[in-house]
Amino acid sequence: MAFRTLLISLLLTVVSYSSVLAEQPLSELELGPVVVTANRTPQHLSDVAQSVTIIDRADIDAAPADSLADLLEYVSGVDVRQRSIHGVQSDVSIRGGSYEQTLVLLNGISMANSQVGHHNMDIPVSLNDIERIEVIKGPSARVYGANAMAGVINIITRKEQAPSVSAQIKAGDFDYLASDFQAHFTTGQWHNDLSVSEKYSSGFDNNEPTGFNIKTANYQGNGQINNTEIETGIAYTDKDFGASRFYFNAPYQHEHTKSSLAYVAANLQSGAINWRPQTSWLHHEDIYTSAYGTNDTDTDKYVFQLTGDTSTQWGDLSIGLSTEREEINSSNLGDHHRNSSNISLNYALAITETLTISPGVSAAYYSDWGWEYWPGVEANYRINNNVQWFASAAQSFRIPTYLEMYYNTPSNIGDPNLDPEEAWTYETGLRWQKKRLSANLSLFQRDGSDLIDWARASSSDAWHVRNITDTTTRGIEIGVDVKQPLPALPIIGRISLSYTYLDHKADSAGLESKYSLNNLRHQLHGALYFDWAPRISHVVKARHEERMMGDSSFVLDSKLSYQATDKIELSVEASNLLDEDYIESGDAPMPGRWIMIGLSFQHDFI
Repeated sequence: MAFRTLLISLLLTVVSYSSVLAEQPLSELELGPVVVTANRTPQHLSDVAQSVTIIDRADIDAAPADSLADLLEYVSGVDVRQRSIHGVQSDVSIRGGSYEQTLVLLNGISMANSQVGHHNMDIPVSLNDIERIEVIKGPSARVYGANAMAGVINIITRKEQAPSVSAQIKAGDFDYLASDFQAHFTTGQWHNDLSVSEKYSSGFDNNEPTGFNIKTANYQGNGQINNTEIETGIAYTDKDFGASRFYFNAPYQHEHTKSSLAYVAANLQSGAINWRPQTSWLHHEDIYTSAYGTNDTDTDKYVFQLTGDTSTQWGDLSIGLSTEREEINSSNLGDHHRNSSNISLNYALAITETLTISPGVSAAYYSDWGWEYWPGVEANYRINNNVQWFASAAQSFRIPTYLEMYYNTPSNIGDPNLDPEEAWTYETGLRWQKKRLSANLSLFQRDGSDLIDWARASSSDAWHVRNITDTTTRGIEIGVDVKQPLPALPIIGRISLSYTYLDHKADSAGLESKYSLNNLRHQLHGALYFDWAPRISHVVKARHEERMMGDSSFVLDSKLSYQATDKIELSVEASNLLDEDYIESGDAPMPGRWIMIGLSFQHDFI
């Protein structure tokens, strides 16, 4: 009742505020950056009726981060449970959802792994390949289909036009050594981007296997063929790592995963409709060894999708068609396959110059579960030049992974008769944008049914996967970002602060939950950006997190950079600077203080 009262109060505040400011002209509206993930078609942030966080290239370069997971640690509302830093393995969830309910995309291509969501972050690109990351908080099933229950993370890679080469090298504690090389060149009218990278460490614990060796190779090309814009790419990553206490409390575990992605897409125009056909193949290999033996699993996902958008007199229409086949060949889970087809229709209806209503629906047929439907509606209202109100209500859906259905060991037992998860999510919020200041406030609630989790009656029992009957997650998210906040202190270039609170209730029938009942309750993030001198910059980031079961941590990360020349940069980076002792997932302790020094070089041929 109190949460609904807060929602109504915010709506009334918006209405009264808009009556005062509605007469102000919109000519100076701060449109903000372009977002493509929310509706597959480019939109300015001010037109998006969902909570969105964008990490651009400048943020990536400045951050004390060595992997995608490290970057996401500081996105408000995102819960990253790493089992080791540097991108070894992590589970990422949004606003109290499970990691299986977060859809990870690479250039709009689903990286969801049908074996288990632990592999969803096996992204076959390095951090230096990424142009920006778009995080959509809230359901996107009516655009992207199943598994986009709690949100979407879209990694968008760089597409350089000018010929250049760049290289980076890092060295640090625990025999850490990382190298990265990129080349951008043209052949005729075709633009090529090529990169290779490797990260190695002997491990932060001499008594248990915690070392890793991670390699990536990525190629993407784009250009004109017979007056048609074509995009293509091939990417590969190989991760070989000690998995000490990753999945249960025993030290001697080891895992070796490989992920390959190939795709080709075209951008076409037929009359007033912009079409984008795309086909992709995602292959993943997983060899996991523990005291129970070795599991060898291969998965394949084949996808063809066709999306289109057009503008009409009343608004913008987008449609999507896709067909998908998933296959698994596993020594432990068996051999299985499933097919699905999806159709989506979304329309952004411009009611007035300042108000847009966007209804939509997605329908899918699954060979294992039949038809499923996901309707939704959004509203976006520009109150004045800088303030935007948005609201949404949408249904979403997630299908079980093969591990949840067929895994069987003495300590973990799956269920082949699992039902898919479903949820309704509601959100309302305000977004304020100016040139130096941005702020946001959101209230949200997700009502889930048949949610899947591993549960047990006591610590002596095996984990059994099951459908939890009902869950309700409510929360509030608030954030502010200020550039050049104190003119009297120009060394402070930027300050950002964000806070997320979650209240999560689930009917677990008195059972202990492995994942869903230990979400974050309090999450506080802060960052300071210093410009000590014209060529010296310094970023300090801190996060305090407290989980619903009581565990808490405070982690401080820092990066000091010196721009020696226009082409050469030196850096000193420290993760967990205060040497905090904490665990993010299961029984795997996170490393203590980890210091690295880096050198980067770039040369442009034009």
